[in-house]
Amino acid sequence: MKILLSVIIVAVSVSYLFALELSGRVVNIQTNEGRNDIKITVISEKYPFEEFKSVTDADGVFTVSGLKSNTKYAVKAEISDKFVITPKSAVLQTSKADIKNYNFIYHPKFPVSGTISSNEIKTPGLKIMFKSGAPFYDSSVAYPDENGRYSTRGLIYGQEYRAYISSDFQVYGIKGDNSITISENNIKDIKIVRVFHGTGRVFDSATKEGLAGVAVHAVSADGSHEISAVTSADGSFVLSGLHNGENYIITAKPQPGFEFPYEIKTGIVKSAVTDLNFPFIPK
Repeated sequence: MKILLSVIIVAVSVSYLFALELSGRVVNIQTNEGRNDIKITVISEKYPFEEFKSVTDADGVFTVSGLKSNTKYAVKAEISDKFVITPKSAVLQTSKADIKNYNFIYHPKFPVSGTISSNEIKTPGLKIMFKSGAPFYDSSVAYPDENGRYSTRGLIYGQEYRAYISSDFQVYGIKGDNSITISENNIKDIKIVRVFHGTGRVFDSATKEGLAGVAVHAVSADGSHEISAVTSADGSFVLSGLHNGENYIITAKPQPGFEFPYEIKTGIVKSAVTDLNFPFIPK
């Protein structure tokens, strides 16, 4: 009985000696200051009932003790409606040493406001969407009032977003730059226009057969708006989003064995354009 007790004590002692510590900090990306009262949770991947918790102090520092060596753990930090912390969740592999400087980034959320203007479009019923390309950032939506004013919250500090306009009744576009990088003061006035599509076909002028995989490019006369498309198997293409009132120059990149085609000038776009054809000339 004494021998068995000694074995248990030794086993416990060895386990204690190999207990590891995880430490890190939650840092505000805007000010580089620590964020306090953030809950940190560490869960064993192999044993889900092994869960460790910690809370950041005034400097944003947290410490979790008692981790096993050579074990995978999922580490999470809490989020709220007022901020996002990245990564949302991460998996770490312990070895035989403590893990230090395991940091999380705290991203404050800020509002964006502005005015939608147009000479021909009534703003009620429109929806503005701000979208980011980063996978862990959520988009935000705003609805302008009868005077075109809008405001939306929840965009992440330092992140670039692009604005998009949608409506149940008409397709609209944003004239000029539709991007905004979030800071403490975000004012984004938006000029919207109706948009139309342009269709056409690229084909061999001798055989009339369509040419697939040809790049077609449209640029407005002032260079502020560009659209590209690629022809399908029958040589047809669609340029989605031509701005109403703009004058475009449209070109197609020639394939090997064909002469460079001429430029097509659409004139002022006021409706869908359906005859943007390129008869490529064989060399």
